[in-house]
Amino acid sequence: MDVPLSPIKASRRLLAVLASRSTTEFETVLRSDALLQIYSEESRQTFLSRREVCQALLVEAAAWPEPTINVQGWDADAESATVAFQIWVKENGLITQHDHSLIVTLRDDQIEKITLYRNQKAGCGPIA
Repeated sequence: MDVPLSPIKASRRLLAVLASRSTTEFETVLRSDALLQIYSEESRQTFLSRREVCQALLVEAAAWPEPTINVQGWDADAESATVAFQIWVKENGLITQHDHSLIVTLRDDQIEKITLYRNQKAGCGPIA
């Protein structure tokens, strides 16, 4: 008997897929009619199909070479989860921290909608 996918479990899977850049995993996590909205200080982008969502998320993850994802916290109800997280990447010998948050909404045990908020770089420091 399959256990229903919880919003927190779905968001964890999504973060793992982003870190690994695995397109085949997107197929199992996202609905065919998935929607992605990416917000930043400069713009808002919307992607309206699983194929477009996959491509946009892979482009997003490509900016994070060998990332460390540091989850700051989760908040969830029965249908959605909000995740605050940081992406730590090495840039020119320094660790740069990028603050992000996302909201994942489920329908029928798959991700129906992702809203990703990109924040500016939060700072950097030497590699420990």
